[in-house]
Amino acid sequence: MNYIDAVIQDKDREIILEEFYLEPLKKQTVDRYTVERLSYVARKLFTLLEETPTEAIIDIIEANKEKIPPLSTRDIPMFSDLKAVDIVPGIAESNPGASFPVIGSIMLPNNRAVNQRKWGETHYRLAAMMRLVENGTKAEVTYLGREYEKLARPGSGEEGLRERDVLRPRLCLCSPCIQTLIVNSRHHHFEAMKMYRQMLTENTAIRRRSCTKQMLNAIYASCSSDEKMAENLIWK
Repeated sequence: MNYIDAVIQDKDREIILEEFYLEPLKKQTVDRYTVERLSYVARKLFTLLEETPTEAIIDIIEANKEKIPPLSTRDIPMFSDLKAVDIVPGIAESNPGASFPVIGSIMLPNNRAVNQRKWGETHYRLAAMMRLVENGTKAEVTYLGREYEKLARPGSGEEGLRERDVLRPRLCLCSPCIQTLIVNSRHHHFEAMKMYRQMLTENTAIRRRSCTKQMLNAIYASCSSDEKMAENLIWK
């Protein structure tokens, strides 16, 4: 049973979240469902994520850590501003098939073309890690991204902003890289840079370190208990 069916059948929270975080669905599977059904699932799933403490989500990921896939260089986050991800689904929905330069030109108008392309690519790939857009080089919003975008529309007000602030760190936990770092640093020290250096050059590892820290800090800030993950991660 996949997580969409689990939501539809009103299964237990632990079953839904285990499948959501650790058994991501391919696009062809998602496309079998109607738009109306997917909209329902997105709303239910977002409500479930908002109501579930971050620590409880981490518990589920940790209990099923054998399902976290091996990492590749593409799994290591690279972007500038975590909150900039909020506008990517709306751009993808309004401009289906847009290239990275086009996405970047919308996000960074009146900037150099090279900066626009880099900004568009890195933030689109971040949104893909968070399941808000499809993986690829052409813009395509997911059903979750379509629902997330609604929270930014005029009229959503402070409630929409609050919901995005709650959802953003929980969606960061969809990243296999973030899952790996969180699980390995929860109870003991873990050398994050050592892991990065096995896949990246030194300069690239240093640049991506700050990106990863943005995602982790958002997750730490959403935790209510005294977790030691930040102290346990070694970034030297």
